[in-house]
Amino acid sequence: MVDELVEAATEARGVGRPSLSSPGVRSPSVTVRLPQGLNAKLDHEAARTGKRRSEIVREALEAALA
Repeated sequence: MVDELVEAATEARGVGRPSLSSPGVRSPSVTVRLPQGLNAKLDHEAARTGKRRSEIVREALEAALA
């Protein structure tokens, strides 16, 4: 009974961040390795702008691939 309630509550509220693609569609995830210097620059930019690291990376990819 408890498991059923937990499952129903999880489905009702959704888990994780909202989709970047469209509602109900899971956004793909990409993992990259960065040199320490580039990682430090990314951290600095995130702190400076108040944006998440992932948001900065998405914006940079959009600009580079436009």
